[in-house]
Amino acid sequence: MMRTPALLIGCVSLLACGDDPSGPPGDPRELILFSKGADVAGTEIFVMLPDGTGAERLTTNDVFDGQAHWSPDRRRIAFASMRDSANGDGRLEIHVMNADGSEQRKLTDGTESAQGPRWSPDGSRIAFTRAGAVVGQSHIYVMNADGSNLRTLTPTGNNFLADWSPDGRRILFLSNRPPRNLWTMYLMNADGTGEQMLSGDAACLWNLGGARWSPDGSRIAYGCDEPGGQALYTITANGTGAVRLSEPVGPGDFTSDGIPVWSPDGHRVAFVSGRGGQYDLYVVSATGGAATRLTEDSAMELPSDWRRPR
Repeated sequence: MMRTPALLIGCVSLLACGDDPSGPPGDPRELILFSKGADVAGTEIFVMLPDGTGAERLTTNDVFDGQAHWSPDRRRIAFASMRDSANGDGRLEIHVMNADGSEQRKLTDGTESAQGPRWSPDGSRIAFTRAGAVVGQSHIYVMNADGSNLRTLTPTGNNFLADWSPDGRRILFLSNRPPRNLWTMYLMNADGTGEQMLSGDAACLWNLGGARWSPDGSRIAYGCDEPGGQALYTITANGTGAVRLSEPVGPGDFTSDGIPVWSPDGHRVAFVSGRGGQYDLYVVSATGGAATRLTEDSAMELPSDWRRPR
């Protein structure tokens, strides 16, 4: 069954650590951005310490705010919000705010939803996904950090969830185009040229979601649909060497892990999991093993970014 990676994948990691990837968190000043809400309408953006404590709310609305991403200098946060939705049509637009949640303002304004903002490594541009005018299509766009100079990088097909390479030269994205007709990782140059499939069945036999570059650009973390649910994997940047991070849990080895986010040093991956009967945040070594639960709440919590302090 084909599943579209819609709001849950972009809306469905983050601990610091020392030299020992299996050891305790390192710099306690590192922060995790995440969204939290009992339903889409009540989802807001929070920040917390890497041990799961000290959560602070950054947005307050009766609509969805989420998919937050820090600018490289940590001074601003780009995010998607439904606050501009007309007549409850569920339309998302890209907004930006200061790191403390102040001075929130809209960057995009269109007739179709815009989501999944990602800052370029130099902080000058933001890539995002906008739904297409044709039903079942979406495209990768890029704009200046102030919302100007908007242009599309993928004018045709169904393309989703852009993520810049750490050097800013390439963009990773998902597409369900032929020949696989399943959500698959693709790469293109930062100007939209040179599109190529990164890896097909070698990465995931079914639909794939939530792909994110490691901080050093050597690996990519992602979620993969499987008969038992969804599991976390990493793969090299050239599309080989897939490694499963999720341990089988529950009846029938069922797993429900997704939306991976790398720790700043690349030693760990934070993710959301439903393994405890509710969707909470967990962290696991980037080489796999037992996961540690960070939050325990009846509201769904989804990770979006993990950064060191300025």
